[in-house]
Formats: sequence, structure tokens, C-alpha cells
Amino acid sequence: MLLVSLLGGCVEVRTELRFAAPGRLQVTHYLSSPSGMPGPWQRRFGAVLAQEGFHSRSVGAETVLATAVLPAEAALEALEASLREAALLGGVDLPPPQLRFQERNWLLGVRQQLGLEIDLRELPPLPGLALSIGLEPLGSGAVQRAEPLRLERFGSDHLAWSLSPGSINRLELQCWRWSRLGLGAGAIALLLPLVVLLQRLRRQLGYGLPELPA
Repeated sequence: MLLVSLLGGCVEVRTELRFAAPGRLQVTHYLSSPSGMPGPWQRRFGAVLAQEGFHSRSVGAETVLATAVLPAEAALEALEASLREAALLGGVDLPPPQLRFQERNWLLGVRQQLGLEIDLRELPPLPGLALSIGLEPLGSGAVQRAEPLRLERFGSDHLAWSLSPGSINRLELQCWRWSRLGLGAGAIALLLPLVVLLQRLRRQLGYGLPELPA
């Protein structure tokens, strides 16, 4: 009943997780209601996150709460804390979300692995309540597991995952972030033996070493 009264019946909470650079993430929450006016829960949630370092702004009837671009560990801690605060303000006893992020540099690029588990079994389905997590830039090929609902694709590098109240929501991702510097160094390493081979063939054919014009 507390959750129903705080939400006022309808609210959309959209969380965006942006991979800004290797090892760097940004968390943004978008809060909106069909009435165009923020409800009690929305106002209280925005006030709490503003105190915890989220930057707050209004875009029309939508409240936007965003962190700065942070180291991945700090960003995931901010995401976990905001999910915990959302449940507390709604009077719902939810288990802590399970967030895992691993990153390994392979010179040519960085392999990233992300795992999310959000237990919403204690959250009853409410009319007008919509919860989702967006991820960008990310292609659909990065999705290893998504349940109970599949991800939807928006554009070439934006995925949206709707959360299902009353269920355990699990998501596993794995992707590569290619390094321009690493790819350039790799290309040079591959071309160098070819250049040496062509010079050797040139000398064997009697042309000698390349000379500068007089």
C-alpha cells in the first residue's frame, strides 16, 4: 500500500548504463509519469540521489538524475545504491542487486563482461509501473543471457531491457571495445614483415636497394 500511494499509480523509471570508455561507466535515471507532474516517490527519490552525488535536471515532465563518468566500480556502486534507495522509499524489502563487471586488456582491444541480477519477486505488478535498463553503445551480439524478458534494440548501438516485477531478472553481456592505437600497432606489425620480404625480393631480382631521387 505504501508503494502504491508513493507511486501514485503510474511511473516510468528508465535507467541508462553508458559505456563511456574502457573502465568508465555513467549511470542515468529517467523518471516520468503520464500526468506530467512528479509524484511523491519521484520527488523523494530525486532528492535522495541528488544528495548522493547525482546531478539532477528536468526535461519537460521528466526528471533526469545522472552521475559523472566514473570508474566502473564506482558507477556500479552508485547504481546499486540507487536501486536500494528506490526500494526503501517504496517500502519494499528487496534483496541487494548482484552486479558484476570484469574487464581485460588484450592490447588490440578490451573485453568487457557485465552481469546483473535484480530480484523483484517482492515487488507486485502495478498498473502503469514500467521499469527498464538501457545499455549503450552496445550491439545485440553482446547479449549472452537475458531473462525473463529479452532485450529490445533501438538504433545500431542501443539496447533496452524491461524488468519484470515478481521475477528474478538476469542479464549477462560480453563485448569487445577495440583500441584504435592497438589496432594501428597490430597493422604495422603485420605489414612490416611484408615490406621486408618485398625488399628482399627486389634485391634478388637485381634492382638493389631503393634509392632517393637525385
